[in-house]
Amino acid sequence: MSSIAFNSPSGKVYLGGPERAYMGLFCAGLATALLRTDAYDSNLLALVQPDSYIVRHSEKQRSLASLSTAVRIGEDVFVLDGRPVNTFQMVLNTALKIGNPCVQLLARIHGQCEIHCFIEGVNRGWVAGIIDEGLGRGIYRSDERLAGWQTVAGFLRSRTDEPVVLSYSVTDGFPNSYIAGFGDDDDEAFYDLPDADRWELSIKALRTINEGTREIKPDGFPDFYFGDENITAFDIVNAANLAAKGVTA
Repeated sequence: MSSIAFNSPSGKVYLGGPERAYMGLFCAGLATALLRTDAYDSNLLALVQPDSYIVRHSEKQRSLASLSTAVRIGEDVFVLDGRPVNTFQMVLNTALKIGNPCVQLLARIHGQCEIHCFIEGVNRGWVAGIIDEGLGRGIYRSDERLAGWQTVAGFLRSRTDEPVVLSYSVTDGFPNSYIAGFGDDDDEAFYDLPDADRWELSIKALRTINEGTREIKPDGFPDFYFGDENITAFDIVNAANLAAKGVTA
């Protein structure tokens, strides 16, 4: 079964794979609810890329159902201002914009666990507090056999002197040679290094990628977004409203 690992130099714990699926469905559900595909009809479909498979469906209801499915699975179908919209980023940004910190953390983990978002030691307790709140509000599932949030929170609180880096079992673990900057020809050399050296090289490089945007931290947490334009479902809805009035998005 797949899982999200919370890795540190001295150990790791796992969040169950079903939680990753839950995160995706949760965030996509927020976006599709806002899009209200049953209400925007042809106005919403007017924003769909002309070569999309959705356009080729002849029946409107079938098209709208396909549009909702496309959003849930991350199919890129919308166009705004002549540019295609990254559906995955749009879904995540919608959750980030309307959600409380518990929802925002879900979106960050879902969007960045595969590319190793990380938490510095000083912020581990802060993230654990968000997890506690999410469990208390019922946003995070409490079945420890399937989920593992309580275990993750306890692990985060166990110390403050080590960073925690996330990874997803279907992609690369951490530390790894790619993050550390080793080429394919140097791969074996990286894994021949002592554990501490591999960790140090990998976390040092990770902290500099995209100016540290993979770090989950209190500073700037409410304002984080994915992509260059921070497009959300609200932008799609507003464009649909404009289309209804004959105004080009």
